[in-house]
Amino acid sequence: MLSRIVTTFSIVFQLSLQRRRIVSRRFGLDKNGQPSLSRAMRMIILISLLSATCMAALAQDPVKTSPQYYKVLLENDRVRVLEYRLKAGEKEPMHSHPAGVVYVLSGATLKFSYPDGRTEEKAAATGETIWRDPITHAVENTGKTEARAIAIDLKTRGNDK
Repeated sequence: MLSRIVTTFSIVFQLSLQRRRIVSRRFGLDKNGQPSLSRAMRMIILISLLSATCMAALAQDPVKTSPQYYKVLLENDRVRVLEYRLKAGEKEPMHSHPAGVVYVLSGATLKFSYPDGRTEEKAAATGETIWRDPITHAVENTGKTEARAIAIDLKTRGNDK
């Protein structure tokens, strides 16, 4: 999905450059040969919309992006309870979670990657209970044991899944 968006953005950008060359010969430039404010604003809006689309693609429901790692145990209008399993060496793609609680059933070492490019490695101990703020990340099990946890995603208005 993300590769399609990036490809589409690339094509739109190339077409935009070609169109700019044609249009700039006729109109759309100020007396210094720079694009007019209205054209610059249109480009800013286009880039903002494409960025928002990319972020929306990155911020997906983990049950939909990685059903092999998640099992829905309970879901209602207030919470969704998930069983999570990630074997050693497995990688989970970028996805999002609302605020909630994670209870670690089987500890592991996990590497978290964030949309801004930042990464961090964390060890989760068996029996640990973790509060999780809303987050978007990708996860890789860099340890030698399977990660198992119960995640309780809280639902709020506008955050129903």
